[in-house]
Amino acid sequence: MSSEPVIVIGAGLAGLTLARTLSKHSIKCVIYEGEAGPHIRGQGGSLDLRPDSGQKALEIAGAYEAWKNVARFDGEDIRILNKNGKILLEHCDESGYAPEIDRGQLRQLLLEGLEGEGSNTTIHWDHQLKEVTKINEGFLCKFANGNEVTAKTLVGADGAWSKVRTSLFKVGLRTSQD
Repeated sequence: MSSEPVIVIGAGLAGLTLARTLSKHSIKCVIYEGEAGPHIRGQGGSLDLRPDSGQKALEIAGAYEAWKNVARFDGEDIRILNKNGKILLEHCDESGYAPEIDRGQLRQLLLEGLEGEGSNTTIHWDHQLKEVTKINEGFLCKFANGNEVTAKTLVGADGAWSKVRTSLFKVGLRTSQD
């Protein structure tokens, strides 16, 4: 296995979950994030994490128990009322199938698992990616702050408006009113 780190662009939920998973397997990871720090902006609303996807990812990343301690296992009931408040339809789910967590809280939980002695992960804040170029045996990443880094293994975890994807594949998002 290569001793070169995996380069991850993006310190959002996907990038941090991947970094924790790599760290569990003693694989070095370097994350480059455009934001100046972890608490610069809000992270959006809540997420429902299902057992076969989000919960599974957290389990693999070694973050499941920490998540379970802060997740909200309530609020999964559905009631449809008429204008007078009479219940027309009611479904109560006691299984705790898809507990919620706030995105910011989950991001902090994932970050905490990457800190400290023995961590295989380094995070570089304030590294907004400008472009990625395919080079001989890897990739050249250029950042808005003037820094550059080469990588044999590159992961784009930089969201819907991914610079990694648009740099390498020259495609963007298509939106539709349909």
